[in-house]
Amino acid sequence: MPGVWYLAADFTARHRTLAVALTSTFSSTFLAVALSLTLTGSPRTPVLLRLLSAPVLGWWVAFVASSALLAVAAEVPQRYTHIGIIDKLLPIIHRALELGATDRITIHYVLSRERYQQLVNYHPTNAGRGREFSFSHGIVGHVIKNGKPYAWSIPAAQTFEQAMGDRWSFTQDEMSRLTRERASFLAYPIFVAGSVRAVVFLDSSDAARFDDTTMDKYQKELRVFGDELELLLA
Repeated sequence: MPGVWYLAADFTARHRTLAVALTSTFSSTFLAVALSLTLTGSPRTPVLLRLLSAPVLGWWVAFVASSALLAVAAEVPQRYTHIGIIDKLLPIIHRALELGATDRITIHYVLSRERYQQLVNYHPTNAGRGREFSFSHGIVGHVIKNGKPYAWSIPAAQTFEQAMGDRWSFTQDEMSRLTRERASFLAYPIFVAGSVRAVVFLDSSDAARFDDTTMDKYQKELRVFGDELELLLA
């Protein structure tokens, strides 16, 4: 489940112009009404009591909330401002790679030296955005640390749980957030200013979809979209 900050940033990024216009207009109105009611109350009533009265308090709460939303809209990181474009780009990449209906694609974004975040939902399943993971686990963390594309499929002799635990060090709790029907995986780094800023991540229920034999084919196609993704994620 995406966190509150992610949802707020995602919403304001998608509707930045509307959010700024509405909150700028209503915020000043809320402040004016709140000040008017506070200063024009009965002189016998202390100011603090006037502030805490239901009508006045409501206007102050509205002012604070709208100001907070305006601040979020102004400070939304660059990565969130282009989520809508990236959402539309994923189906195009999916078709260019000639992927199947059960093959998925998403973008993971580097948050810090230790964690990364699934920036957008998987296409075509439309789920997963906002989740965070540690570099220490998974193929995405491996690619972020090494800076090289990587493809891997679960060995025939292993179950999903065995492979995720033995090869990628996922704990049982972390595995509960993974999709168990996946059998092969590919991660492709996107560089910004010389460092890995994001990773295009693909997975499939077909164990033969992503592996060493198909790596060159998908790398070639992903390079075509690399420059555009770099600009969107800078």
